[in-house]
Amino acid sequence: MAAIDVVPIPTNANYVAFDDLRLGRSTQQVVGRLLRFWDARNIKKDGQFMGIVLLLLDEKCSVIHAF
Repeated sequence: MAAIDVVPIPTNANYVAFDDLRLGRSTQQVVGRLLRFWDARNIKKDGQFMGIVLLLLDEKCSVIHAF
């Protein structure tokens, strides 16, 4: 099994969970874990690359599916 790198978060760090994110322009910091990522391809256009899809998890077990 591969080794897992753990980055310690300082106790005085100012960050929010995914559920507490606000819409609009603002400066916010989040801490999450990358669970999975994969390429998104358009199968109707000969597998043309569209982007990367991410699945993230935070400390409150909230999940974000990002593209």
